[in-house]
Amino acid sequence: MSSIRCSARFAPRWLRVAFGVDGFRGPRWSAFAAGSILALAAACSNGQGTTAATPTPFSPDVRCGRATALEETPAGSETAPGARAGPIWFVFGGTSKRARYTLQPDYPRKIFPSKVLVVIGNGSLERAVRIRGWRCGTGSPLRFWYRRQTTEVPLSENPASPAEMKHVGDLVAILGGEPTILSPPGYHGFILFPAPGRWKVAVYDQGRLAGAVVIRVVAA
Repeated sequence: MSSIRCSARFAPRWLRVAFGVDGFRGPRWSAFAAGSILALAAACSNGQGTTAATPTPFSPDVRCGRATALEETPAGSETAPGARAGPIWFVFGGTSKRARYTLQPDYPRKIFPSKVLVVIGNGSLERAVRIRGWRCGTGSPLRFWYRRQTTEVPLSENPASPAEMKHVGDLVAILGGEPTILSPPGYHGFILFPAPGRWKVAVYDQGRLAGAVVIRVVAA
């Protein structure tokens, strides 16, 4: 979390002059200078000379077009075509030419976590990327399970209720380091779609949007 240090050396020069900091002793308590120093003091807090920056809340772009067209991944014939988002490809399987996933086995009673392979190029990622997702139109958050420690999603039962998919896993998945799959190089894991509809998954590289895909999720 960033902070601002409140110190005389960070004040504007005219203010430092007015208060004798820069060697010229001007009218120390002129109304103008006094008002300015009060404004400077108001920016500082808690007696420590710091004030915390306010974090910017995440605001997803809920506008979505058609499901993303699939393309050949760097793995070629080793995998089905995938939906590209920046430096990675999401592989859903099936025969559709666009990003599509079918919830199994019995929506809305019970569903499995949606297994989605992530393929990377050149054997590794240059930097770790972060993945977020949400429902098109509403912005309802999507959860993921791409943890290195375990491949099992900690559900009370499997298949589980769609409601449980909204509470397990991570709102932000981080992919980086050595691939968890060597051939083709990539990461195994799950996207926890809780319901049919269109969903957007975005990939961020150093805080900047690197790419996004739209997935059409349907019930079996």
